[in-house]
Parts: sequence; structure tokens; C-alpha cells
Amino acid sequence: MLSGAASAGQRGNQQPRRRFGAHDAAASGALGGSSPTANLVSNTSETGFLIPLEGNTGTQARFQSEEYLRELKVAAKRVQITHRWSQEGRLPNSGRWIGTVRLIKVNRSPITREWTAEATTGTTAKNQAIWIESSDSVGFSMGFTCTAFIPEEQAAKFLYWYPSGSLADVMDSEVRGRIQQVAAEIAAKYPLDVLRAKKQEISDAVKRDITEFFAQRGVVITTIGMFGGMTYENGEIQKAIDNTVIAQQLKGCERGRNGRRNSVKTIV
Repeated sequence: MLSGAASAGQRGNQQPRRRFGAHDAAASGALGGSSPTANLVSNTSETGFLIPLEGNTGTQARFQSEEYLRELKVAAKRVQITHRWSQEGRLPNSGRWIGTVRLIKVNRSPITREWTAEATTGTTAKNQAIWIESSDSVGFSMGFTCTAFIPEEQAAKFLYWYPSGSLADVMDSEVRGRIQQVAAEIAAKYPLDVLRAKKQEISDAVKRDITEFFAQRGVVITTIGMFGGMTYENGEIQKAIDNTVIAQQLKGCERGRNGRRNSVKTIV
């Protein structure tokens, strides 16, 4: 009887359980941690775009247009990032905060790349030269340098074409690849003996194509050109060219000495 009374007393002291409603879930959402309230566009060389992550399919389809991205451009340097609580379990704190928008930043700062075969030159220590081939199947490389930037008014166009928003990635992949394509097309027209005198034609063709192509994608190419000489895949070719040049120089010097001797004899 005593134990039964104690049990009854304990039951009397217990608080009655109640069901959690929507208000409780919202209030206890804080148990999942505070949502971040802001993200920064850190400097004046960056352009921010506040992209909605939720919406109807019509809005998502519009993301594929340059005009829509222009509408999402933000001028403020501190941008409010809104979140909502996603309930994912029976318990009030079983869930997580989900961002309803995403801030994408496009860095418009100038980027310079130098692609060379030498480890001591170029942007990196790797062999990044532009390798091409003459019409008589002689492989060689040429060094190229390129500088580009994104104008502020072209940031939306750039983001439309390149959703990653990284000019550095574009330079390392598409710009370099297109330079190689154009240079290879010109080189394939001529045999090596003729091609050595066609470097200016290659440089002009690359500059024209790269400048016009990437301007349509929001990228301004400020400088592009070749530097250094040709590096041949077969080192013996370079040795043969060097020996030929040396022989020509020696022959020229010999003619000069003979000419001076004849002049002296004539005077005497």
C-alpha cells in the first residue's frame, strides 16, 4: 500500500505531456544553431549576384538568361543571406537551416598568364607551352602571354557563360586551349623552313581570334602575344639550326676579312 501510494504521489508530481505544435518547432529551431545573417563582397573588384535557391520552375528557367542575372546583381558590399528552418524529424530540433539565396561573386581583377616550356619562366614551374606542328610534322612549342579582365558592366554576361565565376579557370582552360587551336591551324599550313618566318602571322591570328571571341563572353583581352623562340620537340633540330646559323656567321666574318685584305692590297 505504501509503495502504491508513493507511486500515486509521484504520478501526481509529474508534469503532463503536451504535443509540440508549429510554434514550438519554430521556437526550438534555435536548438539547431543560429543561421548566418550576412556574407561580404569584400572589395571593389568583385561583383555580387544574389541567386534565389527556391522558387517555381519558371524562375529557375529564367536563370539561363543573361538579363535575369543582371537583375540579380547587388550593389551593396554587405548582403543579407536569408535562411529558413527545414524540419526533418519528429523532434522539434531535428532539422537544419537552409539558405534561400546564394551569393555568387565574380572577381573582375586582371589575370595574367605566361605559358612557356621552361620551369624557370611562366606562371608555374610546369611545362605549359603551346605545342603545335608544322605541315611536315615537326613538333615545337611557342611561349604565349595573355592578360584579361572583366568590366563591371560585363559581369552578368561572364557569369552566364561561366557559372563558376572564375576568370583564372577560364584563362587556364578555354583561353589557353583556343590559343593552341588557332596557332596550330596556322602552323599546319607551312613546312618548318617557311614557318620560322611566319611567327608574326601566328601572333596576329591568335590576337584577333582570342580578343573577338572572348569579348562576346564578357572578357576583355588587354594583351596577348608570343615571347621567346621555338622549342623543338626533337632537340637535334635545334642543334642543326644552331650549327647552320654559326656556319653562316663564320662565312660572313670570313667574307668581311677577305674584303678588308683586298682593300688594303688595292691601296698599296
